[in-house]
Amino acid sequence: MADHRFSRGFNSPVLWLFSVHSLIKLCLSFLALSAVVVEGQTEDTFRAGNTVFSPAVAAARDLRYLLYDINPPEGFNLRRDVYIRMASLVKTLRRHSDWVLVLPPWGRLYHWQSPDIHQIRIPWGEFFSLTSLQGNVPVIEYEEFIAESGGPFIDQVLVLQNYAEGWTDGKWEEKVDQRPCVERLLYSKDKQGYYRGWFWGYEETRGVNVTCLSAQGHASILAPLLQNNITSTSVMLDKAETVLHDHYAGKDYWDTISGDLLPYLTSLINSSLTAGYVPSVFKRARVAPLLKKPTLDPSDVNNYRPVSLLSFLSKTLERAVLGQLSCYLSQNDLLDPNQSGFKTSHSTETALLCVTEALRTAKANSLSSALILLDLSAAFDTVNHQILLSTLSELGISGAAHAWIASYLTGRSYQVAWRESVSAPRALTTGVPQGSVLGPLLFSLYTKSLGSVISSHGLSYHCYADDTQLIFSFPPSDNQVVNRISACLADISVWMTDHHPKLNLGKTELLFLPGKDCPFHDLAITVDNSIVSSSQSAKNLGVILDNTLSFSTNIKAVTRSCRFMLYNIRRVRPCLTQEAAQVLIQALVISRLDYCNSLLAGLPACAIKPLQLIQNAAAHLVFNFPKFSHVTPLLRSLHWLPVEARIRYKTMVLAYGAVRGTAPPYLQALIRPYTQTRALRSSTSGLLASLPLRKYSSRSAQSKLFAALAPQWWNKLPHDARSAESITTFRRHLKPHLFKEYLG
Repeated sequence: MADHRFSRGFNSPVLWLFSVHSLIKLCLSFLALSAVVVEGQTEDTFRAGNTVFSPAVAAARDLRYLLYDINPPEGFNLRRDVYIRMASLVKTLRRHSDWVLVLPPWGRLYHWQSPDIHQIRIPWGEFFSLTSLQGNVPVIEYEEFIAESGGPFIDQVLVLQNYAEGWTDGKWEEKVDQRPCVERLLYSKDKQGYYRGWFWGYEETRGVNVTCLSAQGHASILAPLLQNNITSTSVMLDKAETVLHDHYAGKDYWDTISGDLLPYLTSLINSSLTAGYVPSVFKRARVAPLLKKPTLDPSDVNNYRPVSLLSFLSKTLERAVLGQLSCYLSQNDLLDPNQSGFKTSHSTETALLCVTEALRTAKANSLSSALILLDLSAAFDTVNHQILLSTLSELGISGAAHAWIASYLTGRSYQVAWRESVSAPRALTTGVPQGSVLGPLLFSLYTKSLGSVISSHGLSYHCYADDTQLIFSFPPSDNQVVNRISACLADISVWMTDHHPKLNLGKTELLFLPGKDCPFHDLAITVDNSIVSSSQSAKNLGVILDNTLSFSTNIKAVTRSCRFMLYNIRRVRPCLTQEAAQVLIQALVISRLDYCNSLLAGLPACAIKPLQLIQNAAAHLVFNFPKFSHVTPLLRSLHWLPVEARIRYKTMVLAYGAVRGTAPPYLQALIRPYTQTRALRSSTSGLLASLPLRKYSSRSAQSKLFAALAPQWWNKLPHDARSAESITTFRRHLKPHLFKEYLG
């Protein structure tokens, strides 16, 4: 049943935004087809639109109309672009009164001249869905405007122009003024004193007044003038391309542009999903080799990661599939719960918190632990397509859904781009593209069976994409540890051979955390004639773990990198405003202090003091104050919580997700609500049960557990914070609470 439900899901309409430039050819093909519809009509033909309001109704509603045109020789792209600017202007105008955007008929499309196609008076409905456009701003065709307004008259024509003097002293500023016309007007008066002009090929249309307007700036600068200084019911902006976008490439921009293109994109996606076929043009990638780390040797090809650059439209199609595939896998509990890569509410921080919690719990129980960090070579590039498709079939994916994924995997090609050179196309017969949307999920499904191999040896594990971490905790007296870990790694090596990924034992790291009274303090594992020896520290997902879990090595590394950033910013600080300096420091320094800082919860103040000194130096640099000036007022002014409070803040955010059921299941399992045998007031206050101290033999290790700290700190929060209905509301209550506690 599950596979049928999944296949049906693929046939449902899917709406996603996309780049207009990536589909311009598709739009033009629709243009050519639509233009044939009006073939044979003459210029004198009056094609009445669907009248929305009668003149009486329009007057009763106090409707005002905004019309526009652009320089006649301009083509489709600019005309479509100016529509976005005018729609944004109408949105601004509608905050105060009822404005409607009148769509200018298409005509003189010089890029598509044809003696067989009618070239003027082409309504927008021939090219675009007016229903979709109406979802953004109220729009009507020009002939609907004629019917509503009672005749082909435009009360006021404003001819936009640039300022004759250009920019004053080379300084650009937004302004608008009524000025004499810089160029000769393309309007002339008839016998009745009305103005004749091009007016999209409607010779009967007249303008009552024509005025030149110098404008420099975004479209919204015209709003006060149109709203307050001009009382005409209908206003036309000629040469409307003079003004700029209000929100270019922002949300409002895409809201405007998406309405007429989404139906085409929906049809394209649904056709692909129904047919179980991915167009070959979507399977061509340009591979850009990226150096894995700045410190690596750039002359060694093994130090590069091959990232595939794919078309935006192909990623949009993949994202539509990803949503349905993820939903199916989640609803049927088919995802590996120990895989944190590319899942909602999962992150490197939650993965590391799960690992360190297991290690700290073992230490609190006086157990020793071994943490093995597996290194896979070119993991994404070694995926065998047949094995992957067989795995998907076992998960219940069949029919059109299975055929679509098979089509997605086969027939792929790539070209390698290096500096100014591009290689010849090569066929790609294995692997999933790095840089694709679906690739990471398909890889996690491909490696899911590895978890059962690890668990069969009594080891626990956690994965983040292709980073696999093995955890084995044992009593100090256990003398079979080396054999059990070696046997597990040997079986993993066999699994790798069967499934084609390569286990790089030379880069696999082993961290040994000895328990209380442990007779040995290091560990060495032999696998396939390779020896993996334990080390004092190891880097895992960007955080350096040491064998005492003190994080001292990681704190030193973070402090060193932050000092380097502050040194470089200090050199350019005289050139920066205070606001620019703050943005730069928050992006390059404070973000490093915050990365996975919940792992530092429970550490003594002396351990995190170096991080606090970095934050103090950052605050001094923002305000350009001396090194020894008092820092507390600066932190208040910047609204920066101190480092200790930031650690607590992050821990409480994760705890909120665990309480509300949005955090990863492995974090939810660490806490439980407080319950009373009798009905007390506290039973309804959202408290968490504290971790019993007697359960563990080492209280110092227990004091650093998330399972112990989260309930302790949570229960001290105000009731409004604990009962918040959303994470946004929770954060809004949490930060002021911590701000008051730490900064007064």
